Amino acid sequence: MGKTRSLIAVLLTTSAIAVTGYFSTLFIVVVVAPVVVMRGLPLGAERIGFAASVIVPAAVLAWWLFKKMQQTYSRRIARAVAFAFGVATPVSLGVALALAPLGGGYAEGLLGRPYWGLIGSLVTTFAVAVLLTIAACLFAIRIMRWEEAQGNPTQS
Repeated sequence: MGKTRSLIAVLLTTSAIAVTGYFSTLFIVVVVAPVVVMRGLPLGAERIGFAASVIVPAAVLAWWLFKKMQQTYSRRIARAVAFAFGVATPVSLGVALALAPLGGGYAEGLLGRPYWGLIGSLVTTFAVAVLLTIAACLFAIRIMRWEEAQGNPTQS
């Protein structure tokens, strides 16, 4: 597999795992959290749990992406891509969740059943989050290569 195809495959896999992880976390927050709150868990613990559910998946996957990228690219480029992934993943998921009603509305309007709206929203969220994350990572690679071409790479 060529360098570009392996890059896209790794980014696509990592982004898909991240979005799937966030969907499962969202399910836990929506279904499990109300039961735990009714049992009297302090509000501070709930906030810490929510922050950890956002930060931990992105951090673990950024580390995994860094290790995978080091097999093909230099340490500097792999670090830049992993950092871009860690920052872009939660941001792209927020943008995707804001755009999800559009996809759901179109799917429900075109296909006529209410459940297609839910399916359209999920597909829209997944596709937008994955594409925005991949775009941010590719942009980071482009910046790093441009700096190397200029002859003044940043300090490592």
